Amino acid sequence: MFMLGFALCDFTFWSNQELNFLLSNLQKTIPQAQAVELSVKWNIDEILANTPLLQKYNYRSFHLPQDNYNQWVNELNKHQDKLQLNNLVIHPDVVTDWSILSKSKIPVLIENMDKDKTDFRTVEKIEGLLQKFPQFKLCLDICHLEEQFPCKTDHWLKKFENQIAEIHLATPGDHYPEKFTNEEIRHSSCLYDKNILNGLDIKNYPIILEGVIPPDRWDLVKEEFELVQSHL
Repeated sequence: MFMLGFALCDFTFWSNQELNFLLSNLQKTIPQAQAVELSVKWNIDEILANTPLLQKYNYRSFHLPQDNYNQWVNELNKHQDKLQLNNLVIHPDVVTDWSILSKSKIPVLIENMDKDKTDFRTVEKIEGLLQKFPQFKLCLDICHLEEQFPCKTDHWLKKFENQIAEIHLATPGDHYPEKFTNEEIRHSSCLYDKNILNGLDIKNYPIILEGVIPPDRWDLVKEEFELVQSHL
């Protein structure tokens, strides 16, 4: 099943950021969306209270924070029977203690890092970490790749074909919320150039769309979904 959806934490500046509101309206606006990614933007009680809405999505992941990630791993594992999360995603450059992550009963995905990070950016570093912890899988961030290694995404897809468990796609507004009024860079073209998506074989992976969306613009949420869907 083709699973495309959103990282809900990127609805950052919305007037109503309650998880119930976002999940309910996402389902109403884009019933075809089959994937969501949560984060520490909401506490565990709010997440648990919204389990019935979360279970309407076929894919549910959780992006662990840079701090207190072990605490969150323990908490989420404790409630996994109710949450039924598919994966936990973490930036490997922030990890100083792999012990709890390596024992998580919820599968852990490491994410390839962007050009501003000093580690875990290259094939070799990601491959080495996956060899050290074969229980981990990869969350492939295509924007991170294209910014520093243009046209190498297909190589990564083939190299880690059996280890990729989630795809991240970012959008132009991600780092420029002050320019949302500028029609030239409005939230409307994935990865700065939608043509990057052409020919990529990523339909078999859950795809999470990242990027800050202007407040209360469900029309742009729908537009982004339909744009990416049409190019895959």
